[in-house]
Amino acid sequence: MPELFRRAARLFERPGRGTEPLLSAVGTLIWLYLINQPAADHGNSIRIEAMLGYLEQHLTEHPTRLDLARKFHLTPQRINALFKSELGMSPGTYLHRKLADRGYALLHDEGLSVKETADRLGFASAFYFSRVFRKVFGVPPSAV
Repeated sequence: MPELFRRAARLFERPGRGTEPLLSAVGTLIWLYLINQPAADHGNSIRIEAMLGYLEQHLTEHPTRLDLARKFHLTPQRINALFKSELGMSPGTYLHRKLADRGYALLHDEGLSVKETADRLGFASAFYFSRVFRKVFGVPPSAV
């Protein structure tokens, strides 16, 4: 969450082409994060935390629901149900958001090209990375 606020601040400090849609997307991510937090303790179950840690460690390998199911001895349907109930999204959506966030950092902060970013994040093609990025942020990666 703090990273989202830092990203918004950087966009305000260095406006450029596509800043407005990116700010809107970051604002939407902050809003979605806040409304999807459980009301009681704003925490996730130990099982979900373990799954999120696994996804973070294996992000560039693009793990699937089936990978999570095998690793955590659950069915893919149960994995989906846990993610939906605790995070408000599917594992695939969560993974795409994380990859898009990393992609944004590589494009914006490190100045990599779209192709280099796609390669570094384990995407099969720059086109597929662009589709995922546009779906998450609402703008193509070239606008960053």
